[in-house]
Amino acid sequence: MNNATVKAQLGIDSSRKFSGGSALVYLDFRATGDGMRNSAPLLTNLVDNGIRLLVYAGNAGISSRW
Repeated sequence: MNNATVKAQLGIDSSRKFSGGSALVYLDFRATGDGMRNSAPLLTNLVDNGIRLLVYAGNAGISSRW
């Protein structure tokens, strides 16, 4: 996601740096019981209101080490 061509195609400022996530933040959410949630129902409203977004999701990203 930090590739200059990808950023240009997505209309992202080339100086912005992509970060895939923070293990510390994940662990804090997990400790409070506020883990992963399905955000798909919220995306329709964003798109319908002209907000551009990139969905970065998958079903194999969580490691058993968490």
